[in-house]
Amino acid sequence: MIPVKLPPFWRGTKSKELRLLSSLGSYVHGPFCPNWYTYIFFFFEFHNHKRKSLFSVMFDVVALQVFDWRRNKALCDGLPMTADEYAKGITISGRLKNVDLALSLFHESANKTTSVYNALMGAYLCNGLSHHCEQLFLDFNSQQDGPSSSTPSVSTYNILISLYGRLIMVERMESVFLQLQQLNILPDSSTYNNLIAGYIYAWDWDKMEATFHSMKNGLVKPTLATYLLMLRGYANSGNLLRMEDMYQAVKRHVDRNEIKLIESMICAYYRSCHKDRIYQPILNHLAY
Repeated sequence: MIPVKLPPFWRGTKSKELRLLSSLGSYVHGPFCPNWYTYIFFFFEFHNHKRKSLFSVMFDVVALQVFDWRRNKALCDGLPMTADEYAKGITISGRLKNVDLALSLFHESANKTTSVYNALMGAYLCNGLSHHCEQLFLDFNSQQDGPSSSTPSVSTYNILISLYGRLIMVERMESVFLQLQQLNILPDSSTYNNLIAGYIYAWDWDKMEATFHSMKNGLVKPTLATYLLMLRGYANSGNLLRMEDMYQAVKRHVDRNEIKLIESMICAYYRSCHKDRIYQPILNHLAY
């Protein structure tokens, strides 16, 4: 059985969510072992469902228990785990801050596909292990010459762009994007969103806006995540007029789900000469 390592803020909690989690864990490992459609339900419904951070952790813990059940079943019944299943287990382990387990599953996977490499790179990224993430990419890139080797995908380069953006290494971030284009790998919305996030980290508002306009005028159109990033960028830069325009585009979602963005807007108003407008985002949020 995989030892579940709870994040610090969950340890010792007596909440009803954790009691539910415990009962679900007993269900997975108890006499009523889930069948195949329960397994699919956990991995694809809970894993991909939009949810609050507390419930995200809860369902990640449950999903890891289901993964453990599938892993044990593979050992007992001789039905081998697929690379995609290992990739899911690595991703969930990374989100639960259990990097050692993620690395162990990576080595256990016999078929190291692109998704398996991407999963471990993502686990390193979300746990702040930038050097490990970069080194894994170099290892991945160096083994492409083998007969059964995998090749980096757009998701691989998206992780690298996000990595360098968080480190405020703009030149390297842009170099990775250029390499992506030279390899004729089509960027997706996550590519541009990670670029925009990188420019926000670096407080490079001109390039942030230029990337956003290139999306609006190009084949890859802005997503909800793009508008939320732009709203944060305009709030941080103190550009109230464009911040409010962007807010109107995603107002319903922000008022219901994005308290951190509302805080950023309040800070932008506070730093400006329009302190009288501070309360409007709060009232909009409380209306829901």
